[in-house]
Amino acid sequence: MIIQEKLYPYPVLTYFSDDITGEFSIDDIKAFISTDKSKYFIRGVVKMLNPTIEELIDSKSAEIILHVECRKTRYRQVFKINNETIINCEISSEFLEGNVDIQMIVISKEKIDDYKNNKCHPDFSELTFKIEIGQILAVCKPYSFDAKREPSKVKNLSSIFAIIRNVKDEKKPIAYYTDSEKIIIMLSKENFTRYKKLMYDSNAQSLLSSMLIVPVLASVLQSFSIKNFIDEHEGASWLTSIKKELMSAIWCLIK
Repeated sequence: MIIQEKLYPYPVLTYFSDDITGEFSIDDIKAFISTDKSKYFIRGVVKMLNPTIEELIDSKSAEIILHVECRKTRYRQVFKINNETIINCEISSEFLEGNVDIQMIVISKEKIDDYKNNKCHPDFSELTFKIEIGQILAVCKPYSFDAKREPSKVKNLSSIFAIIRNVKDEKKPIAYYTDSEKIIIMLSKENFTRYKKLMYDSNAQSLLSSMLIVPVLASVLQSFSIKNFIDEHEGASWLTSIKKELMSAIWCLIK
């Protein structure tokens, strides 16, 4: 979510207007991926230079929040900056690919019947304003970064899965069974409806993989330690494919 430059019916501290004197920004902002490529870190130091808004934050009447959005994967998340000076966010790399937008704002946590900022423009100096819960009090300049990731082996393994609606147990969000040539993932009616809406959207494939295939695959791999599990499924296409990928990964490590 990027806040567009616009006029507000009450004074707001922004980087694009002179409604309020002061500064709201992020110093030393950095976005980087972990060494194992599993997550992205967003780091920075919040700079707030406005006594009125600082007082509202200190009294818990307002809060700083950080919106992170990736349009390609449709990832959206709001992080509350509980420590009012330090940004320290972690996001799974499965959720990010391509351009990622970061927008920091201050919002009201309670109704304010007579809001007045002591550093506002002279046009507002004699006025007070009614502020509702959730209304914006300050807008930081947006930031963005490019999230790059290597092609996932999970995409190559996606052909060993089949996703169907669970007609026997509609209340169970997700289940699976392995007594077939493919691993059958069964979804509740509600989840299956959501899945069908996204299955043909190329931009949503990474998100679907991380939400459905990855957890099931992890569970199946854990089952390898169960006595006779592999023997009971020997010859199944899905098991042959997983063995092939595992051997390939081991060979790469040896080399």
